[in-house]
Amino acid sequence: MSTNDYAGKDTLPPELDQRVRSELAADERLVWVGRPRPDRFRGQTILLSFVGAFCGGVPLFIITVGLMVAVGAGPGGGLSGCIPFLFCLLPAPFVLLGGYMLVAPLWMPRHIRRIIYAITNRRAIVWEPAWFSDRYTVRSYTGAGLRRMHRADRTNGTGDLVFEEIYSPSSYSSNGGTTGSRHQIGFLGIDRVREVEELLRLTLMV
Repeated sequence: MSTNDYAGKDTLPPELDQRVRSELAADERLVWVGRPRPDRFRGQTILLSFVGAFCGGVPLFIITVGLMVAVGAGPGGGLSGCIPFLFCLLPAPFVLLGGYMLVAPLWMPRHIRRIIYAITNRRAIVWEPAWFSDRYTVRSYTGAGLRRMHRADRTNGTGDLVFEEIYSPSSYSSNGGTTGSRHQIGFLGIDRVREVEELLRLTLMV
């Protein structure tokens, strides 16, 4: 393989290809590039839709009840006449957020297609796009940083190469404990995961 050839060449759209190349150092060359399969995140997408239906449905019900009460009460004077309508406005942002989550199957695949993975002769790189902007978080892993890497296989040959797990606490208990979620970082939902793992080990960990 020449220095201009690498696995996954010509598989990225021009704008993503340019983003990858702008990250490389002068003496750094690509070995492999790829992106996750959108169907890898189908479960999360469906769950997000259900959560959105609940988070948007409950506030919408509250707004509906509030409007019915306001209309039934008839016109009122002064501040007291505005209170029912002000009460109806409070849950409105949650309705919008719930609606956005409800239609996750429409926008989630596009977000996933913006994720980029790459292996160079010096490091493994993960580009994670922001949710509400064009910004990216770029994470790099050298051979030493991949010692705890593990693989999750699927029967169709796809899978995950997990480099690390980031724990995000969401609540704290009175005894000092925490609850939260773990965010996996790595090459998630890729085709031919075993071949990519072998290439990664031969390139950076030998």
